[in-house]
Amino acid sequence: MRLVRVAAAAVMGVAVLAGCSGGETANETLPSASISAAETTATLPPLGPPDLPMPDEAREQTPAAAKAFLGYYVSLMNRSTVNLSTDALRELSPNCRTCLQYADGIDDVAHSGQVIEGADFVLNGSSDPVLTSVTAEFSMSLTQKPSRLLLQDGSALPGYDQEGVTYPGSGALLTWEPALVSWQMSDLTFQ
Repeated sequence: MRLVRVAAAAVMGVAVLAGCSGGETANETLPSASISAAETTATLPPLGPPDLPMPDEAREQTPAAAKAFLGYYVSLMNRSTVNLSTDALRELSPNCRTCLQYADGIDDVAHSGQVIEGADFVLNGSSDPVLTSVTAEFSMSLTQKPSRLLLQDGSALPGYDQEGVTYPGSGALLTWEPALVSWQMSDLTFQ
């Protein structure tokens, strides 16, 4: 059984976000209500765990910031797999069903006293975001590195080894959350 199914039961076989590969071009400007790092850096409350705080450049309502958030979120997924801690993932994706299932899977592993070895995600590349005033939509390619599930004594749990796998037709939908002055992951698909 693939670790992806252990950590995120519904990740496999989920359809790519509608419009991710539709050839639309991203908006070059957003409404004047967008927030710049210079305006907010001094007043932004921290987001993310202390050992992996969200970078300020990911906390703007711009195409570059949306792309920075996407990279940060993949790093946060990897951190959560290593530390078996999902609070930050949940904070930054409260309405993303796939993300919450992934977090639930990590929590199940933690509660069982097991450890995930490997399973890092690599963002191979992404499109420029297709932007509206409150959303950013990406098509992307992800690779998950080989992994295995270990028991409390450090021995491998039989049947839970996973070879590396690439998801070239994946997608992400971000939503701007003004209360956090941040993007949030709204939908994540692996295909």
